[in-house]
Amino acid sequence: MIHFPEIRARRFTIRMRELTIGQSLELAARPAHLEQANTTAFLSHVVRDPALDPARWRVGERTLAVAHYLACVLDDPDFAIGVARYSDYLVPESEPVPDSVDLGEVLGEVWRMRHLDGRTAEAIERLEIHSLTGRGLWVAGMMAGQLYRDGEDAPESMTDGALDEWLAARVTALTALPESEFEALLLAFHAGRERLTHLFRIDAGDTGIICPPSTEDAGFAPARFPVRSALGSWAFAMAKSPD
Repeated sequence: MIHFPEIRARRFTIRMRELTIGQSLELAARPAHLEQANTTAFLSHVVRDPALDPARWRVGERTLAVAHYLACVLDDPDFAIGVARYSDYLVPESEPVPDSVDLGEVLGEVWRMRHLDGRTAEAIERLEIHSLTGRGLWVAGMMAGQLYRDGEDAPESMTDGALDEWLAARVTALTALPESEFEALLLAFHAGRERLTHLFRIDAGDTGIICPPSTEDAGFAPARFPVRSALGSWAFAMAKSPD
């Protein structure tokens, strides 16, 4: 049995256990493109504390837990990622990161920005918006989910169905903006994202969330930490193919 040291993150302590072979088979059979949903399912299996809901965690915390599991499975705390190492992407928790930041006035209104959590990331993954695909869909979805004005609805208390509708409406409203106004919001979003960096720098790629190196001039390609990388080859060989 593999030993998993506790993760003593700033917001909570994460205690993990090894997947059972049945859980590995179930995860291996899930559609690979639904990475955020797969991450929630994976963490629900391996996190020991039932009071911790990984869907409510910040995406940096979710990434940390997946990477920690992978490091333990590989028996290498600084495992290789291409020509880089895990430590090239992890951002130390030197001080608390606020729940939200004030972006100031943009387009005549005061905007704020919240963290991207697992539920919202899953909702972006489910988005189907005409003319938006790949990285564009993810950037617009992240902006819609994270940018807000005082008094606007927050996604925390919504059902999954309501969250999907809310997010789709906000993305539609964003894409209806004149190009110059959208670019002004995009610049504010990028600035806010750097201020909300927690454990990993977060960006969007063609297929979902990616993590650039912890320092911009490191010269390494962005990394992904998919759940499938933590599963054994036997699970994929034996798992039922997803429909």
